[in-house]
Amino acid sequence: MIRRVDRLATPLAERLGRPPELPQAQRMAVQALQDAGIRSGDTVVLTGHSLGGIDAAGLAANQEFRSRYDVQAVTTYGAPVGDFAIPAETSVMAVEHVDDLVPTLDGVPNPDGEHRSTVRVNTPYAGALCYKDGP
Repeated sequence: MIRRVDRLATPLAERLGRPPELPQAQRMAVQALQDAGIRSGDTVVLTGHSLGGIDAAGLAANQEFRSRYDVQAVTTYGAPVGDFAIPAETSVMAVEHVDDLVPTLDGVPNPDGEHRSTVRVNTPYAGALCYKDGP
């Protein structure tokens, strides 16, 4: 859903002579990299949970970001990132719980392939969600 909105906004921004703007969280991540002294050409590994995973995948798929940083890998947790066009030179691992609906929200399964892996985990034992003194 978020990506479809971005796809519609990009041509309008280009017609107005402006480059498309990154979402706020992605702009903040770029600022954090700069504040930490990460320079253009440095290698980065991006990771995020849920919406943070969407932002990590969005940066990894962004050509301008990739031209600035060497994105080696992306790891997401509970994030719908199956539809992001992340280049093959970047390894992607999507971790999701079998009972979590969030990774399915984009309607595209997180794929498995040569440079992409999806790890599906399940609660390891029946009592994992029970409190010590009750249900």
